[in-house]
Amino acid sequence: MQDKDLNLLEIENFVKDKYKFHILFKIMQSNERLIYTDHENYIIARSAVDYPVWIWTVDEISKEKIHEVINLLDLFLEKDEVIITCKEELYHEINELYNVATYFELGFLTCKKLNTIKMSRGYFDRPNYSDKIALATFWRDLCKEENNMEIPFTNALMEVDNWLSSDKFYVWRNGMGKVVSIASYSVLGDQAKISHVYTPPEERHKGYSKSLVHTLTEKILEQDLIPLLYTNYNYSISNEMYQKLGYDSKGYLINFQIKR
Repeated sequence: MQDKDLNLLEIENFVKDKYKFHILFKIMQSNERLIYTDHENYIIARSAVDYPVWIWTVDEISKEKIHEVINLLDLFLEKDEVIITCKEELYHEINELYNVATYFELGFLTCKKLNTIKMSRGYFDRPNYSDKIALATFWRDLCKEENNMEIPFTNALMEVDNWLSSDKFYVWRNGMGKVVSIASYSVLGDQAKISHVYTPPEERHKGYSKSLVHTLTEKILEQDLIPLLYTNYNYSISNEMYQKLGYDSKGYLINFQIKR
């Protein structure tokens, strides 16, 4: 059934997956959200047309319920194609019926206690307007590197304006005060999702991202929030870095695109 007034935490089976499916909570904030659920075995949701669809399913979901989910997918194919994130079990079933154009394993990690690390040279800081051009360049490069998206510089500058006005966007500066790494976090309930983690290629392997994420995670834990983040599950360098900080890998979800 469609449910615009759904309370996710009222679904008992969902609660143990509530951190892994953090994005579902964000979808609930959208006025344009589309949500279908049977209130026990599955939730299918997206925030607006053209936005990715997230599908939560109970572990060892029955074949009957899988068929219900697959039949409902057509309701989310307004443009004949959509990006989906779900558990691997459901992905294999969908892959049998649809043309899968892309495939990505989305790792998921949380942190309960930070490990002690050697911090890199430099310091944790908020960005300011003198950093705007550098930050816009970082954003364009990040979009290109992670999603192969070409972002116009004017759009990147607009995104940076949002960063500068946020109290949850931070940078790491080297000893000369230059921004060499960026990261931010957003809060929903007791969850704090870290994102926008990026260091340009010429500044990598110097511990800047590690120091920045460590300090940011410490700040989150001090607020009694659960730090969490999504990664490329198969990119060992970043995953090992997070685990050295004290993050625990909680497995992965499958992110893929289907066409009608």
